[in-house]
Amino acid sequence: MATTDSMMQQDISSLESPRLRALYQALAESDDREAALDAFWQDVAAVGTPLVEAHDAVAGTALLTFLWREVTPVENVLLVEWITDGDFSNKGMVRLDGTDVWYRSMTVRDDLRTAYQIAPDDPLTPKREEKDWPARFARWMRDPLNTSPLVDPNVAGDAGDRTQSSSVVALPGAPKQPWIAVDPATPRGRVTEHRLKSEILDNTRDLWLYEPVGGFQPDAPVLVVFDGERSQDVMRVPAVLDNLVASGAVPPMVAVMVGNVERGEELPCNPQFLSMLTDELLPWVARTTGVEPVPSRTLATGVSYGGLAAMYAGLFAPEAFGLVVSQSGSFWWKPDPLNEQVELRIGDSPEYCWLPAQATDVAIRDVRIWMEVGTLEDRTHGSGGPSQVSANRHMRDVLRARGVPVIYSEYAGGHDYACWRNTLGDGIVSLLGHDASGR
Repeated sequence: MATTDSMMQQDISSLESPRLRALYQALAESDDREAALDAFWQDVAAVGTPLVEAHDAVAGTALLTFLWREVTPVENVLLVEWITDGDFSNKGMVRLDGTDVWYRSMTVRDDLRTAYQIAPDDPLTPKREEKDWPARFARWMRDPLNTSPLVDPNVAGDAGDRTQSSSVVALPGAPKQPWIAVDPATPRGRVTEHRLKSEILDNTRDLWLYEPVGGFQPDAPVLVVFDGERSQDVMRVPAVLDNLVASGAVPPMVAVMVGNVERGEELPCNPQFLSMLTDELLPWVARTTGVEPVPSRTLATGVSYGGLAAMYAGLFAPEAFGLVVSQSGSFWWKPDPLNEQVELRIGDSPEYCWLPAQATDVAIRDVRIWMEVGTLEDRTHGSGGPSQVSANRHMRDVLRARGVPVIYSEYAGGHDYACWRNTLGDGIVSLLGHDASGR
């Protein structure tokens, strides 16, 4: 911690946070700054972080102040979040002069929900130059004074996954999240782990099978969820399905959560992966559960690349997947997405949005779609690629022009499990059931 022997030089007018201005004034007037700082941190611990200040319900804004307490000396502290644009050098927190307080304040929409992390002593390597992401992720941590972890602490997950070290902030106007709530009184389905060998892809992957309360019913809907590794600890799919069924919003359903082998190769519009789903996975579901998947009751669902895969399945295999839930689908994607196979010249502009372009000509059959994207996903990709928001709006417009029934929404958040995990339930209800009371 910085010593308190010297006069603090920071301009108090630069502090947006009323709570930090009060602390600064108290420190200037105190004979025992250490005691004043300890009292500040005790108060902060009692309310939790980040601080939500200056809430203007009429304007729909609030001042959000993130805080971190320095225990050992550090050169920098980053706030890794979806709220602000820019590279890591733009994500820095500021030390309050003469204290152990690092902070960052920003005015945001008062219905925002997002996950974030804190990164002390980050190397500040630009995103495009980073060669060892796992080592970098290992520096990132949860906010010690935030009591809302992203990952469900009751579900075992991959300890090395970066989501394990994420915290969630939800502003006063953020939508409620009833589908992920865990109530001991709610009957719970059962999840079993399996392995599926694919002759088509010549590989073997993990599957997690959700069996609803009451067992498998022959006419049950079938939900195929991509990125199965994240389906229980982060997305909380079993809890979502338990709550949906218990509320009466949807009938009991089967869910198969599909693990990844080569995510970056398989999920983005891969015809062989789609053949694996239709010719191997769905028959496996039928053999294992006795439930025969019917297109009008079979959903493909995923986030990011998984949302892209779900839409691709609905458009190119509607005889198998008649329903699609796409959450922040990566519709900006094109083959060679990072332009690694070509040498770009100044003035070149690669054509992105491969799937929306295909959707202008593909034969449209019975398929219904629910899709969403976050308003904070407005950052462009390199080499002229569009933002996630722009690409999702484009995908929506192409589908509607082709006469495809599309339910579309935008939430106040980023490319973020903190939002997706509950809105998954909204998508399922929209396609399979009716709104439950208290949604």
